[in-house]
Amino acid sequence: MGVALVPALLRSPGHARRIVIMGERAEPNVARCMTVEHGQGSWELLRGTPPRGLVGPAWSAVARSTVTRSVDDRSITVVTDHRGAADLLSSPLWGRAAAQRDVVGPASAMSVTDMDPPRHTRFRGLIGNAFSARAVERLRPHIARRASELVGELRTTGPPADLVTRFCVPFAFGVHCDLLGIPHDARSTLLLWSLARSGRPGASPEQIAQVERELVSVVTSVLDRQRWSGNGDGLFPVLLQYHRDGELGDDEVLGLAASLFFDGHILASAQIAHAVLCLLLHPEQLRRIRIDPTLIPAAAEEVLRFSPAITLGMTRTSTSVGVTAASVAFGLANRDPTVFRHPEAFSIDRRPNPHLSFGRGVHHCLGAALMRQELHVAIEALLCALPRLRLAEPEHAIGWSASLAIRSLDMLVLDWQT
Repeated sequence: MGVALVPALLRSPGHARRIVIMGERAEPNVARCMTVEHGQGSWELLRGTPPRGLVGPAWSAVARSTVTRSVDDRSITVVTDHRGAADLLSSPLWGRAAAQRDVVGPASAMSVTDMDPPRHTRFRGLIGNAFSARAVERLRPHIARRASELVGELRTTGPPADLVTRFCVPFAFGVHCDLLGIPHDARSTLLLWSLARSGRPGASPEQIAQVERELVSVVTSVLDRQRWSGNGDGLFPVLLQYHRDGELGDDEVLGLAASLFFDGHILASAQIAHAVLCLLLHPEQLRRIRIDPTLIPAAAEEVLRFSPAITLGMTRTSTSVGVTAASVAFGLANRDPTVFRHPEAFSIDRRPNPHLSFGRGVHHCLGAALMRQELHVAIEALLCALPRLRLAEPEHAIGWSASLAIRSLDMLVLDWQT
């Protein structure tokens, strides 16, 4: 490990643990696509009882033993305390690029989350403005209109309805496409291949690479259309201008564009479902938000702390000792009792709320402002338009899935007063 980070990682015995990431290879990003654990009961997911609800299937290895094991001469330290996690996420001694042993497909080579400075600095600088708080705020009317349309469809068809498929997925993906400037007739195909690329349990690296090639093919056709038409709003036309100006090569513009469909909208969709579930299971706090919608931003931050959609963070390796790898268990770091008072309680009054769900440092989540905006708009739209919103099934029957990358509800069937 990098010398400066050793004390932080190992500060509290029992907080930072070494585990085995199981799969066909030792590379965690491959294992994330292969390992999924299923459970039932919304409280089990939100409270993390058992802790697999907060850290995913890898937690079983920690629970059995704290002995260091390795796969291909590699062990992974899972950091669960807040200070150690913040140090790991912020430290320049720990990088992303060396953790990627194999590039799965053409877009993976251009994923900015897998780059280190200065390469990361260059490419993130080209796309970062589109995801800035200022740019996202300009999109708010479009985001609100999309939420209103989907809620209107729910009201028209009436309850019960699965929020995940009827609202969360189309809302998050639609907003994502609006930001990128994707034509409407290409969106359904892009959604299909994007979901396949990011969420296929049991898929081999070869299968993932094939799916990624299909995704790249669709993105290629979208870019070609926009190149010839010479118009359009959003980030894709900006990328094409960079290409015309010589700032991006052929492979770079294509790979960068395709990589933007990997995980962002999937995490946003899952996080919106978590938010609604958290509020429905805390009716007194939900009642306060209905009375005073200005509490929505604080509620969104507490949802991000209490029930993050992300499971384990991106694996990092020490730039001083190449075989050492570490990852953050965000759900557990967000409940460190040395930082959060009553960490197991959900409270929209929590101040301050220094959760780590968007990361820290140079790899702070590119889509943080966008996800916050989506959460705020979605909560407001659903609570305002659907009176007496409630679960349509017992909470103990709600199914969920936890992979090493994401914690998500399988369905969230809701009822409301018509």
